Amino acid sequence: MTKLRMAAALLAIVAALALGVSAETHHIVGGWGPDFNATAWLVGRFFTVGDKLRFEHGGADEKMVEVDGADFATCNLKNPIRMLKDPVSHVALEEEGVRYFTSGDPESCRKGLKLPVTINRPHDHDFDPWKPDEPWEPDVPSPPHKVPPPPYEPYKPPPTPTPSPAAVLLHAGFGLFLAAAFWISI
Repeated sequence: MTKLRMAAALLAIVAALALGVSAETHHIVGGWGPDFNATAWLVGRFFTVGDKLRFEHGGADEKMVEVDGADFATCNLKNPIRMLKDPVSHVALEEEGVRYFTSGDPESCRKGLKLPVTINRPHDHDFDPWKPDEPWEPDVPSPPHKVPPPPYEPYKPPPTPTPSPAAVLLHAGFGLFLAAAFWISI
């Protein structure tokens, strides 16, 4: 039984390699319509070459178009790169750069129903951002290390003043006077 499992695992590995396992991501853009918030949808998303977008929109009422950056900014829909008419449209992200999608209705576009997608290069598994191709040398030498000054002495509050003997006698005499007055009134 163990040999059968090993053979099945080996067959699965060979099949995966033969089919070319990819790391593409399918991003579903659901709810495309007047209430769609592109800014919130883009948070935390990273697009790379080979990924795919799946637009789920209202079909006939909500056509979508792909435009260039200038037309995206001004909502000029007269020269679309592509029209997405189906209720579910698939778009392959095949090269680096920015692609611009907007509502097919100019008024909806002006109200913000548009989506810019920045496509990054595919992940290089050997890429390590902490190991640059060339060693980095600073243009300006670092300043010499300065030794910090010795620590300051801790704060010492000023000594509390001691009352003079005359003040002590005055307070004591007043206290005795109050006590005698209280005793007499009882």
